[in-house]
Amino acid sequence: IRPDDVANGNALSIARLVWVMVLRYQVALWGENGVSECQPVTSLKYWLKQNLPRMDMRDNIEQWRDGRYISLLVDSLAPGLCPGGNQATPENSLMFLTRAMDRAEAWLGIPQILLPVEICCSVELDVIALYTYLSLYRHAEVLKDGAPLCFPDKATVYGPGVSGENVLPEFITYFDVDCRKSGLGDLIVKIYVEGEKVK
Repeated sequence: IRPDDVANGNALSIARLVWVMVLRYQVALWGENGVSECQPVTSLKYWLKQNLPRMDMRDNIEQWRDGRYISLLVDSLAPGLCPGGNQATPENSLMFLTRAMDRAEAWLGIPQILLPVEICCSVELDVIALYTYLSLYRHAEVLKDGAPLCFPDKATVYGPGVSGENVLPEFITYFDVDCRKSGLGDLIVKIYVEGEKVK
């Protein structure tokens, strides 16, 4: 890239220069001696794999679109901040992406250089832009006080309506849901009988 490329507004050359700077100063992982530990994209993929061990680290934008992995990434950095990421589907992807990215920005200081709708729906989204955004998560701030943490797996259910003890046909029974350890969140109860949802 020559100085006159920039001076003359050569868009392709300027884009390449910007990407090189992003790789060097944002995506790359630097060691204590000031030397990059490995290729920038490789180091980012390695870091993502540590936080998302079940993810296939191919250069595939589509796997990020439904909000599942970004939700799981946020929750791996701040457990309880974005639970339920595995429930994301193409139908509710924008909702999951918006929740995850909003919470990452509000509580971990990760700016939205991409919008949730761009990751979810834009055909112009490329790997470079996506990796640049994901690299910000490596520099996440310490979780701020007051974050709305939720741990659904810490909720417990007990009582005769669950155990079946002393339950008689056509008599009303009950069960209790204890959410004291699960944090903030909406309580949704779904009842299944022999695999069939009834309520």
